[in-house]
Amino acid sequence: MAKTKYVASGGLAFEEEKDMEKLANLAREGWIFERFYFMGYMLKKSAPKDIQYAIDYRKGADSDYFAYFEEAGWKHEGTTGDSIHLFSAPKGIAPIYTDKMSVLEKYESEKRSMGKAAFFSLLINICIAAAGAIPYPTSTVPSESGLPLNPISPIIV
Repeated sequence: MAKTKYVASGGLAFEEEKDMEKLANLAREGWIFERFYFMGYMLKKSAPKDIQYAIDYRKGADSDYFAYFEEAGWKHEGTTGDSIHLFSAPKGIAPIYTDKMSVLEKYESEKRSMGKAAFFSLLINICIAAAGAIPYPTSTVPSESGLPLNPISPIIV
């Protein structure tokens, strides 16, 4: 039987709660989060645990940040991209965020960084689209077949 397992993420921007519930269900089956993996999570086989998972976003988190969660009963499990932190806690421990204002604060810094990334992606897409709209020069000199030469398009005879 395999000792590790890869589980795809639904995308934290879209399905954060579903991902956390999926990880909790797998933990009850004995598959515990080991680390973040490309577009998902790497799990290791272990004894079943009844735990809950939660994500928090904080760029450049320091030891005080992690100590705050530890005092509240949450264990730091892993970090990806220097800003996405996964925590676990036994069932019954209060959620990390309990009111709407704190949930909004959670996503505020992520919104700023994603806004910058979206803006640069938009600029790149505009440049690519503009480059695609530039006509390529074609030769008007006929080839042996009598058709004009175009180095971009294949000639079908």
